[in-house]
Amino acid sequence: IVVGDARLPGRFPRPRDPAEIVLENGPDLALVQRPEVRALELEIERLDLDLELARNARLADLDVGVFASKDMGDAVNDPDDKGPFELEARVLFELPLQRRVARGKERQARGKIAQLERELRLAKDTVVAEVQDVVSALEQSYRRVEQAEQNVRLAAELEEAERLSLRLGESDLF
Repeated sequence: IVVGDARLPGRFPRPRDPAEIVLENGPDLALVQRPEVRALELEIERLDLDLELARNARLADLDVGVFASKDMGDAVNDPDDKGPFELEARVLFELPLQRRVARGKERQARGKIAQLERELRLAKDTVVAEVQDVVSALEQSYRRVEQAEQNVRLAAELEEAERLSLRLGESDLF
C-alpha cells in the first residue's frame, strides 16, 4: 500500500532529548539482563562447587558409629537362646595416600575458574562499551537533527534575504 500525502504527518516528529531517555543505571541494567554474562556467572558457580568437591576429596574420612542389639521376647528353647545386650562402637579413619587425582582436579577447577573470570570481565566490559556506544550514537543523532533543523532555518532566512535582494535589484542568485 502506497500511503497518500493525506495520511502523512504534517511534520517530522520531534525527537526526544537523550537526557530524558537514557537511564543512569543503564550499564548495570544491561549487565543484569544480558544472558552471556549470566551464563558465565552460573558456570563459575558450578566450577566453584567442583573445586569444593576436589578439596573435599583430599581430606581424610572419619566415620564413627555406635551399634546396639538385644534379643527381645520370651525364650523359645531351653537353655535360653537369647543373647546378652551387645554394644559396639566403631571408628574408621581413612586417609588416601595417593591424592594426586584430587589435587589435579582442584588445579583444573582453579584454572577454569580463572579463565571464566577473565571471560566474564571481558563480557561485562563489552556490554558496558555497547551501552555507551548506543548512548553516544543516540546523542549524536539528536545533535544531527538539531543541526539539520538549524540548517533548514538558516537556508530559509538566506532564501528570503536573496528574494529581497533580487526585488531590490541587487542579486542575480535566482
